[in-house]
Parts: sequence; structure tokens; C-alpha cells
Amino acid sequence: MLITHEHRDHCDEDTLIPMANASKSCQFIGPYKVVEKLQQYGLEKKRLLIANNSMQLANDLIVHVVPSAHPVVKKNGQNGWDAIGYIIEYQGIKIYHAGDTSLCDEVIESVLVYGELEIAMIPVNEKNYMRDKQGIIGNMSVREAFYFAEKLGVKTLIPTHWDMFAQNQVYREEIELLYNKLIPNFNLIFGEIKLN
Repeated sequence: MLITHEHRDHCDEDTLIPMANASKSCQFIGPYKVVEKLQQYGLEKKRLLIANNSMQLANDLIVHVVPSAHPVVKKNGQNGWDAIGYIIEYQGIKIYHAGDTSLCDEVIESVLVYGELEIAMIPVNEKNYMRDKQGIIGNMSVREAFYFAEKLGVKTLIPTHWDMFAQNQVYREEIELLYNKLIPNFNLIFGEIKLN
């Protein structure tokens, strides 16, 4: 189980504990603060792994850890970051899950290192003045996510975090309208996909 940061919508006791109980061999990977929180939830230390570097999880499965800016890139004292994304590399296919992140040079440069990406899952619940006033930590705008996807050269973009909370949403129609107007160089999908 790859966890990006400690916020409840990403590290939820009500979801993770039943999963841990249902699969005794399941391991949980995340930043230091996530591992601390999972220990507080009662998970055994041997099932927890701090995500700081690239990890070979199986013969043909490598997970690379990259920083996320939520709302800024923040290093922790454990040689890692408080919020992270993952690049999952399986049989030569690379999939990027950004977690929650704003766009900044450090995030862009950290992901670019890994080369061509088949799929990127990027949050589009934008940071803006009104949300800041309500104490809501937003992520990228739709335009920023599209820019990022094109900069990375991804083949398929899956927008995330757009429909989770009413006070922090972006409408699917907004995403589709901008996609159809800009005609970027990637496919846009919202649902299930199949890799060849």
C-alpha cells in the first residue's frame, strides 16, 4: 500500500486498518509521518516501510519516491519529504501518482529524471484565494496539471482530487472543456484503463 502523506483523505484509519486485517501480508509504505501515524493506528512495525528512495518491491516492480509540494516541498529529518509522489515502474512501463501537490520546479525536475511516463495521475483541485481563506490546501489548477503532463510527455493523464469534497472540487465539465479547447498531446481519462 503506497501512501503519499498523512492527511486523512490519504491515510485513513477506517480504510487502512480493515485492509491490513484482510491481508496479513500487505505492507504499508509512506513518508516518516505516515509510518508514525500507522503505528499509532496499531499496525506492526515490521509491516511499515519509510519511503525515501527507490525500492525494488519485486523482480520487475520498482517504486521511485519523488517530492510533492503540499503546499510546498518540505523535507523531514528522516532523509525524505513530508509529502511524496510515486513513480511505479513495472516491466518497463512507468506510472506517476503525484499524491497532493502544487506545481514547482523541484517537483517538475524530480519527476523528469525518470523519463517517459505512460500514465500520470495529477490532482486538479486548484489552490486559490477563496480556498486559502477557508484553510483548504489546494493543488494544481487544471491548466497547471495540463502543462505538467505535457512537460513530462505523458501519454495519458488521469486527473485526481477533482471530485472528493464539495468545497474543494473542480467540475468534470471544466476539465473536459479545457482539454477540448487546448488539444494537448496526451489522452485524458477519468475511469478504468487497460495497459497493453
